[in-house]
Amino acid sequence: MHLPANLRYRKPSLRQLTSAAGRRWALRRQVLAWLLTQHPHPTGFSCEVATALQHDQADVAAFWSRPHNVGGRRQLEPVRTVAVVIAMTREECYASGINPEALQNELRYSRRQLLRLQETIRQTEPNLRDDGVLFEEFAEWHYEKSQNPEYQNLLKTCKRLEEQLFHGTRMERMSRNAVADECYLAVPEGMLLRDEMLSGWGLLVIPPSGEHGFGNAILECPATPQPCSPATRLHLVQNIALTAADCVKAVLKLRK
Repeated sequence: MHLPANLRYRKPSLRQLTSAAGRRWALRRQVLAWLLTQHPHPTGFSCEVATALQHDQADVAAFWSRPHNVGGRRQLEPVRTVAVVIAMTREECYASGINPEALQNELRYSRRQLLRLQETIRQTEPNLRDDGVLFEEFAEWHYEKSQNPEYQNLLKTCKRLEEQLFHGTRMERMSRNAVADECYLAVPEGMLLRDEMLSGWGLLVIPPSGEHGFGNAILECPATPQPCSPATRLHLVQNIALTAADCVKAVLKLRK
């Protein structure tokens, strides 16, 4: 598709790049570029999208649809949604009024102990393996059903620490209300580690490029799909359409 010259992407000015809003938009652009590398490509996407929690926007949101037959007619059905939150500082990621560094040290240690115990569980409780997976490297284990008391105590410890770290944050609210099938946090490179994330969230790291720009987003940790109701999925899809329509009207200078 060839856009008219006045609609094509224009490199922002230095002032725009160095402002807080400009840097956030630069990060959003890199997140969108990453989404467009996915196969299949997303059916639709937009920025600053309201979620099912009206006061909690996703910096970037996208959806995928697949065709199916309804009464002999081919129709598109949304089957996957993704919401991305951008954090410019560590403080944006955590609950206010806490010391995140001390809690994160304890959480990282507890999570590593969980991984160690999972190796033991695979040997002592083979019944927890999902029989529906053919190849061992793709096997799924229901560790949460383990009878190992140390593992269960560590799970409770991790949950308590996560509640202290993330309670009341945009990530925690969006996760608790399952606003999308997958949720990601996007941050500048070096700001956050993968084992410092809220459970279930994916992490996108965006490296610097030059003095003021950003390079391609890198998937540091994939998101864990969560149950998202069809109604909630459709709600996000419609809000993506609404914000995309507002963007087109702004570009074409149409009155709202």
